[in-house]
Amino acid sequence: MIDYRNDFVVPCIICPLIDRLVEYGVLPKPNPYRVIFKSPFATDPEKLAGTAEKIIKAMAAYLAGGVSVLMSPKDFFVMLLDREPDEVDAILDRAAEYEVAAITQEEKEDNEDEGEEETNE
Repeated sequence: MIDYRNDFVVPCIICPLIDRLVEYGVLPKPNPYRVIFKSPFATDPEKLAGTAEKIIKAMAAYLAGGVSVLMSPKDFFVMLLDREPDEVDAILDRAAEYEVAAITQEEKEDNEDEGEEETNE
C-alpha cells in the first residue's frame, strides 16, 4: 500500500494536481515541494496502544503456534502486519543484537557464579 502511494499516487495524481492548481493560480507557486503523508501508525495514544496490543498478540500466536515452519518472521511482518521490508530488517537486526547481548550477559553471570563457588570452597 505504501509503495503504491509513493510510486503511483504521488507522482501520477497528487503532484500533477498541485502543478495544475499552481498553473491556474488556485495555489501560490511553492518553492520545490514534497508530498508527505502522516504515518498511519501515528494516531492517538489510545488507538496506538490498542494496535500495539493486537500486534503483540499476533506475534505471540505466531511464535506459540510454530508458524515459523511455514512462514519466516520477515514474511510474517511484511505480509501479515503490512510493514516495509527495510523496517522489518531493522526490527530483526535489533532483535538479534538483543538476543546476543542477553546470552552474553547470562554467560557472564554464570561465570561470576562459578567464580564465587570456587572461592567459597
